[in-house]
Amino acid sequence: GQVVGGHIFWSNFNISPFDIGNRNHRGGTVETLQERKGFCLTGFNLKEKRKVLRNCVEPELGLHVFECAYKGKQTNLNEVKE
Repeated sequence: GQVVGGHIFWSNFNISPFDIGNRNHRGGTVETLQERKGFCLTGFNLKEKRKVLRNCVEPELGLHVFECAYKGKQTNLNEVKE
């Protein structure tokens, strides 16, 4: 696994370091977290919506991982060929 942005990602490609800054959501409400994460859980019957939202990967970090996956042809975990 690779630790990036406070999350562990299991991947068959290298994920470059990414700093998302301080994203402490301890004081966040369900409404503010939904806005931050970019989706709404209103229609779902969940006991702990706030906990689910706090455990989500930050949108910017998810995009970074996606872009690393499709950056170039990778022949092994440590080498990317453009």
